[in-house]
Amino acid sequence: MGVPSPRTPVRIARGTKSVLETNKGALEEGEICYATDENLCYVKEGSNLESITKAYLDEDDMSSNSATQAPTQQSVKAYADARLPLAGGTLTGTLTGTVGTFSGQVTADDFAIAAGSSNEGYEINDGGTNWLSLYYSSSANRNILTSHTKPLQIESDQAVYLGHDDEVSLYSVKNGSVKLYYNDQPKFETTSTGIHIEGSIALEGATSNDYETTLTVTDPTADRTITFPNATGTVALGVIGTDIQAYDADTAKLDVDQAWTGAQRGTIADTPAMTGDITIDMAASNNYKATLTGNAAFKNPTNQVAGQSGSIFITQDGTGSRTASWEANWKWVGGTAPTLSTAAASVDRIDYIILASGTIHAVASLDVK
Repeated sequence: MGVPSPRTPVRIARGTKSVLETNKGALEEGEICYATDENLCYVKEGSNLESITKAYLDEDDMSSNSATQAPTQQSVKAYADARLPLAGGTLTGTLTGTVGTFSGQVTADDFAIAAGSSNEGYEINDGGTNWLSLYYSSSANRNILTSHTKPLQIESDQAVYLGHDDEVSLYSVKNGSVKLYYNDQPKFETTSTGIHIEGSIALEGATSNDYETTLTVTDPTADRTITFPNATGTVALGVIGTDIQAYDADTAKLDVDQAWTGAQRGTIADTPAMTGDITIDMAASNNYKATLTGNAAFKNPTNQVAGQSGSIFITQDGTGSRTASWEANWKWVGGTAPTLSTAAASVDRIDYIILASGTIHAVASLDVK
């Protein structure tokens, strides 16, 4: 570019600010001067030197909060990098706003969003209809975590705790057990083979009321196992002593020798009839009695089981002379059945023992007085 012509050089007074102030009387009204120590220009206005430029502030933390001076490029970059890095940095301090949108991935430590007056908090949205809210409800006085359109899933590669202060309510281990607690004590736990329960189990029926069935296990001295049969049906529980026998109660057992310390009594049952055909059911009792009102024929008994024994008491009525015959299962000494006493009100006793079904050995004690 060529040199403009004609040229008029522009010269301004220059020096330190203090020198300019000392000699400002020599300056003309409107004359510009330059303070070399401040890197500022001044203009003579009346009797004063007025600044027409401002120095750039070089403050990385913007601590002066100047409303009249611009920062240097370096201080702006340092301040922005410390507060809001583009990548790989740390966001510190408080971020305050009303409505805003973050796109991409946002990673932060100790990230907190303060609640507003009511039901305030934050939401995470996938850009569609799926979103998650975490907020504080002042009216309900509780913190609320809500998954609005999908199931809420909490995951961790380590254990997951739910609780209050230092007290655990739920404890879950990945690929392991889940425990439920009451008052910081474990009560229910899943295991590799089933479940483990501490304490009693209360079962409520079909109707919710004050009546429950409680299963209580007294601390055993060794492991115990209850095995249910592999069959359909119902397992019914009864009242001990009424419906079921107490464990190892002082009662007779069928497969061990007995030492009887009390009297053993059997009911003396009436025979099915007092005259005509009489068929005794051996399952009804061991001992029987009959007052004959006519001639009788004792048939072969039903339910004969080897080893059963007992007596049959036969009484004549007030008339007497009632006779009795015995069918083939009854076996007598010498093969001859006895002739009953005939006197009115007389008593005969037949003692028997079953050798085998169909063979009953019997003997008669006549006119027992």
